[in-house]
Parts: sequence; C-alpha cells; structure tokens
Amino acid sequence: MSEKKTTAVDAYVGAQFRSWEQNKQIVQSDRERLVVDRVPMPFVTISREYGCGGFEIAERVVTIINEELSPPRVWAAYDRKILERVVSDMGLSERLAETLSNTARTTMNSFIGHALGGLPSQVEVYRRLVEIVRTLAANGHVIVVGRAGNAITRDMENGLHVKIVASMEWKTARMAALLGVKAREAERIIVEKGTEREEFLKNMVQFDSDDPYNFHLIINNSTMSVDEAARLVIAAMRAKGQLPR
Repeated sequence: MSEKKTTAVDAYVGAQFRSWEQNKQIVQSDRERLVVDRVPMPFVTISREYGCGGFEIAERVVTIINEELSPPRVWAAYDRKILERVVSDMGLSERLAETLSNTARTTMNSFIGHALGGLPSQVEVYRRLVEIVRTLAANGHVIVVGRAGNAITRDMENGLHVKIVASMEWKTARMAALLGVKAREAERIIVEKGTEREEFLKNMVQFDSDDPYNFHLIINNSTMSVDEAARLVIAAMRAKGQLPR
C-alpha cells in the first residue's frame, strides 16, 4: 500500500472513530439507545481466495462512496494490517469498545460463547479479533477484508458478503510478481495458504468459505478491473439498501 493510500485509509478510520464516539455521547437515555439498536448499520465483508487481492477493491469502493456519493457518514476499509493495529493498540481497542451499545455487546458475547467457547486459550488473540470485527460491523459503514469477516458477522443483520475469486493462472501470475518468485513456487504457495485458510475457518468457526450460499455476490477478479469490481460491489450495496439508489 502506498504512503498516500495509507494516509487516506487512516484518515477514514480516524473519522469513523470520532463519529462513533460522538454518536455514543448524543444518545443519552436507555430508551433512545434501544431505538438506535433496532436499526442495524450497513457493513460489507470481502473474502477472497488466496492470491486474489481484495483490499484494492475495498479501497476503491470506499473512495468512490466517500468522494463521489458524499454519504452522511464516512466509510472505511479494514484489512489484516489495520485490524491487527487496532487489536494490538489498547488505546484504540478501548475507544472502539466504548462505542458499542449494551444490546450489541450482549449479542457479541453470545456469538463468541457459542462459536469459540470450546476452543483452547491459545486462540485468545483470535477472540480479540472477533470482538473488534463485530464491533466495527455493529457501528457500521465499514468494509472488512479477509480475517474471516463473513464467518465472524454471519448472524448480524444488514451485512453484504462478497467473495473475490480468480483463475489459478491469474493468481499465479499476480503472486509471482508480488513475491518475486517463479510461477511454480507461486502456485505452491497459493495452494498451501489456501488450504490453511480453509482448515482454519472450518475448524475454528465451523464456516465453509467454498459454499457459494454463504455469499451475496461472487466476483471473478481475473475478468474485470479494480474499478469495475468496486462499482459492482456498490451496485450490490445499493440493491441491498445500504446506499441510496
């Protein structure tokens, strides 16, 4: 990610944190909070086969929405690096946790108890990630890329779940260029990492990312540009009522 893009992403994330904190301060009474809780906030998850990319599409979606559509609330994209920064930074984590309503917190704890209750203590870091992702989704106007976002938020309302796929030839060429390795080595890495991801999802959260019925939209990244894919996601968001038509 370029320095310019990183700055833009950080700006969107910072704006979201401020907005969520202000919203929490505005809603004072329990009665008002219950009313707010009845309106699920929109969010998007983007899953992808290893080697397909995905954050580039999420970045483009966010840029189009924020700069061309002028939404009432800013949207931001979160990938592995940004999520890990939030998880590791206790200040950010605590600020984010404070934005969560009591009802949303109860729902999250119920999900964690059901999905992760029987897992060993070694997965505590993953539990923290689950809390962060679900809090982001509850506050809304976010695109979560990877990190099992679909599996973590599958019971939450007003989510759009997208999967990015591509041909092995396209993924191999892309990863060979990114990693500076030969095509055969790139293909080996793709297969190995892809298998690890699938086993993790199936074993940790009982989720099959190969099942097309777990997604609203599947995009073949090898057949269109980043901008075309982004605008397809935006069209789906409009159709689902997450954005004005």
